[in-house]
Amino acid sequence: MSEAQLKLGGYIYSGWTGLKVQRGIEQASGAFALKLTDRWQQKLQNNPIELGKECSVLLDDLPVITGYVERIEENFDAHSHAVKVTGRDRVGDIIDCTALLNGDKTSSLKNKSLLQIAEILCKPYSIIAVDKVGINSPFNQWAIQPYETVWENLARAAKQKAALLMSDGLGGLLITRAGHTVNPNFIVEGENVLSAELLRSDSQRHNRYIIRGQGPGSDNASIESFLHPEATIDDSVISRERPMVFQCEDIAETISMRDRVRWVRNIRRAKSRHVTVTVQGWSANSKVWEPNELVSVSIPTLGIEGQLLIVSVIQTLDQGGSLTELLLSRKENYELLPEDVEQNSNTGISKETLKLLR
Repeated sequence: MSEAQLKLGGYIYSGWTGLKVQRGIEQASGAFALKLTDRWQQKLQNNPIELGKECSVLLDDLPVITGYVERIEENFDAHSHAVKVTGRDRVGDIIDCTALLNGDKTSSLKNKSLLQIAEILCKPYSIIAVDKVGINSPFNQWAIQPYETVWENLARAAKQKAALLMSDGLGGLLITRAGHTVNPNFIVEGENVLSAELLRSDSQRHNRYIIRGQGPGSDNASIESFLHPEATIDDSVISRERPMVFQCEDIAETISMRDRVRWVRNIRRAKSRHVTVTVQGWSANSKVWEPNELVSVSIPTLGIEGQLLIVSVIQTLDQGGSLTELLLSRKENYELLPEDVEQNSNTGISKETLKLLR
């Protein structure tokens, strides 16, 4: 039987009537909401849950969020007394807080790598940044923009390096790319799939993406490419003319601009094709479902057969029991690879599914 625990101040609270834990690669910080039952009221009186306290949420004895209690709601009537506790993991602080260096001085971070910038900006919040993919190239120029939060600065930098930022569930920040871990479990229609839904939409897709900006140039670059550098990529699925032109947020090197325009195309493609699956429980074979993992999926009714990326995970508890909702998409929709590699990276998906999720 699934069990949820809140560890806080040396105490363990369990016996929930309701729960929601949400994490994902498109979500900056993991979040939780827990409802306490009447039978814990005496324990709460003796050991009350306090705002701002550091805590951990465990599902089936495995930690999924390490952060802080941010809100407490308490209500009662003639029949019941309920307490709702909500919070986010530690990364929530860098989402909310303004980026500062040396007190109030927002000095330059030039010639630093993405990891080095993350380490500097996350240190005041006791957040350890880890680079899982080895993005070592430094930024020629990088600075904090006025009133920018730590997360906004790091997210802006990550886009330039074609990286994903996400919480690790233990209070740290991961610099990663899509699908570096394979979940050993399976999602199979007729076995553990309670429901599934396939979404396909082209309303936010374009046939051609063009990024423009002003770059530093090089000895071999023309004056035109120095003053008006640009990169272009097509989406072959969109057959009619639907161009999109946008500006690079920062001074761009040529390779960075190519990666950036591919990022925009891939993310819009990802949002236009995904599968939502609901399974029983929060874990399978002693492994809690986690975002940014690859998992084998077989749902013949929807024409889905192959290995897909877990984009987000929502774990809930209510009168219907413990459930996990998984948002699935192609890994290629969330990665930035050279075109020749990208075109040959679909071997884990059937041809029919590949065509369906393009």
